[in-house]
Order: sequence, then structure tokens, then C-alpha cells
Amino acid sequence: MIRIWPRTSTQPVHDAVGKARDRGEGEPGGWLRQAATRLAALADDRGMTISVAAAESLLRERLSRIADRLGISWHQAQRSFDVSALDAFADRLVATFATEEPGGDLFSLPRTAQISVSGLGRLIAGLAESLLACERTAALEDDERAARRLEITELLSVAGLMQSESSQGDVSAPPAMFLRIARIFTTVADLTDQPELANTLRRDAIRARTAAVPEMN
Repeated sequence: MIRIWPRTSTQPVHDAVGKARDRGEGEPGGWLRQAATRLAALADDRGMTISVAAAESLLRERLSRIADRLGISWHQAQRSFDVSALDAFADRLVATFATEEPGGDLFSLPRTAQISVSGLGRLIAGLAESLLACERTAALEDDERAARRLEITELLSVAGLMQSESSQGDVSAPPAMFLRIARIFTTVADLTDQPELANTLRRDAIRARTAAVPEMN
């Protein structure tokens, strides 16, 4: 699970940037770890703590999305993530994670985030699996199960309608929708006794969180 929380103490994150650079910046894996370490440091500067591993997962998902959308290689996509791009990404990341817009009508919120049709399809499938898992688990009281059922079915409906309104290209949606989906996935991953489902939901939660960060212009 990705753990992101407000910073409560100062950590020597910047020292890790130099260490990551020493591990070989020319290699794809080395570059990704270096960029993730820097992203973690930038988020820390903005008052939010994110692990390097979580930052790496977010960057990997975002770069794959850029490569798929533009029809370029992963290596070409990574060139767009220079220092200024990482700085902008950190700004958007911190701002996006600040709120799920609780109580907000998803249809009335600005649709500033995008995801591919196939990516949204995976999230919809994950919501369906989450609904089934909530129905089966003994870890929930009846009232909590009913609340989960209502929230998940509403998200399924909203996601499906937003997909139907996108006639071509990527699907646009409010960042809050993706953040709510990610929260559902991580919650169900913690509740289920099926390791494979838990791992899949955690990966899909990363996909949802990454989609929530608006594209950089």
C-alpha cells in the first residue's frame, strides 16, 4: 500500500538523492529510483511524506501512460521528466492528495484528470471485485457493509457514465473520483483474505492515484 501522510518530522531525504545518483543514473532502473527519490524529497519540502517506493510506482505508472498516449518508448517518455517537470509533478501530487472532495457531487466537479479507456476499465473491474469482497467478508458490520455497498455502486455508476460520455480518446473525470476509488481499493485490500486480490487492488489503487494527478501542460 502506498502510504502518504502529512510530514511530522524532518528527514534527511535530500541526502538520498546523491546516493541514488551514485547508483548509476544512466540505467533505466537507476534513473527511476533517482527520480523517485527526488520526487519524495520535493513532496517532503511541501509538507507531505511519501516513500521512495511509492514515488517510484507513481512515476512508473505516469511514464507508461505518457508513452502509450504519445506512441513513444518508455525511455523517450522519461526525458520529459527533467527537474522542472518533477517539481511541477510534486506540486500537482500534493494538491491532488489534499482532498477527495467529501460530499461533493462528482458530476459537478471539474474533470481535470484523465485516464485511458482500458485503464478505467480496470478500475471498474476492481470496483466490482471490491463490491463482491465486501459482501463476502466477515470483517464488516452490517451497517458498514451497507455503506460500502452504496459508495461502491455509486462509483461504478459514475465511472460508467463518464466513460460513456467520452466518445474518443481518454476519459476525463474529477480527480476526486479516482481518489475515492483508490481509497476503496486499499481498504478492501486490507480486509480481504485473498492475497492475489489484495495485490491486484493495491496495484490498481496506484493506477487510480496516478490518474488523479492532472496532466502537466
